[in-house]
Amino acid sequence: MDVVRKISLLVFTVSILNACGSTGSSGAKDTNSKNSGEDCPATAIKNEQLIKWKTGKISRLVFKNDSSQKKYFKKYAHLIEFSENNYRIPRPKPMSLNLLGYGGDLNWGMKEINAEPVWNKKVLGKDILIAIVDSGIDPQHNQLAEQIYVNPKEIRNGLDDDGNGLIDDIKGYNFTTQTDDLTDKTGHGTHVAGVIAADHDKGSIDGLAPQAKLLIYDVFGNGEDGTVFDVISAIHIAAKSGARVINASWGGPGCSSTLRSEIQSLADSDVLFIAAAGNESLNIDETPTYPAAFNAVTQITVGAMTYDEYTAGFSNYGNKVDVVAPGVNIVSTFPGNIYQNMSGTSMATPFVTGAAALLWSAFPQAHAADIKNALLSSTKKGAYPVKTRGSIDVSAALTVLEKQFGALP
Repeated sequence: MDVVRKISLLVFTVSILNACGSTGSSGAKDTNSKNSGEDCPATAIKNEQLIKWKTGKISRLVFKNDSSQKKYFKKYAHLIEFSENNYRIPRPKPMSLNLLGYGGDLNWGMKEINAEPVWNKKVLGKDILIAIVDSGIDPQHNQLAEQIYVNPKEIRNGLDDDGNGLIDDIKGYNFTTQTDDLTDKTGHGTHVAGVIAADHDKGSIDGLAPQAKLLIYDVFGNGEDGTVFDVISAIHIAAKSGARVINASWGGPGCSSTLRSEIQSLADSDVLFIAAAGNESLNIDETPTYPAAFNAVTQITVGAMTYDEYTAGFSNYGNKVDVVAPGVNIVSTFPGNIYQNMSGTSMATPFVTGAAALLWSAFPQAHAADIKNALLSSTKKGAYPVKTRGSIDVSAALTVLEKQFGALP
């Protein structure tokens, strides 16, 4: 075999859709030469390919050099349906500030999206599983320790007890190290987790859906860049594990057909995918970043707004951004049982994720399309350069669902 090594992480079945301007290949041709490889060569991982076999499985292969790669494709042309580069996904780098919220208000974002009337109806996200695909978490943080989902089918024994392809994934999994080490080296994942679900009774901030459970998947282990393969592996397992919402507070310029396919397939599992718009001040209709610009059926892309209801200066925008949410001076949980103020569309995204969890806990019979419609049809209108021209209002969204399914008691 011309391959230096075959990386046998997770393999699974997906349907490849035409994406990123490419047309799929039915042979061993590297279709990446027709699409994203030329568009964004800096993010492609040299000599590393994602292969979709005609059996439906996807695997990652690492080659010695270009010559060995070509020989391999020629030899196995009859077995390969599609291939493309594996891409790097930049480690999220939000902006950190020293100020604590706006005017000393640690929870201004929750007030901005009108969360309290929903909490007053005892709607707190109960029994909703949320996957955070990010940089890990501080499992010892006082406001998060009880919020992390514990896999009842796994025990710590070095075995894959539940047969999902992951070993000892009791509280989540680190796809970069292939271990259960969820240590958050950057604080990003811990901050996102606090916005979504921080316990109201055990600290300084209020999480939006404090009775939801968090499924933690680390794709930026050791504080480094991630890869498309690790991300699609995490997304696939999250849906398979029962997550209703996946939070993706990351992105980059590399357009992967494989990633788009996996996100698009979440509609079949009735899963919402909430993506950060990005922090480059770009119109992503014209200069797309991904996965923000994929516009999948059950995807919501989120820009950032300020306390005084302006679009944040750093936030990406355009019609492929659905809505804005609080994303400036957001105080949340941070490793070491402390708190940190951060800004970015990474911080806005978990507001929408948490809002979706609240709505689904109130109406578990709803489908992903219902939750998405409720969130996007009930926005507070403003001068936001996004598709809805509005910001999230979770109380108004709950009213939309009450009209559809009946008023809550």
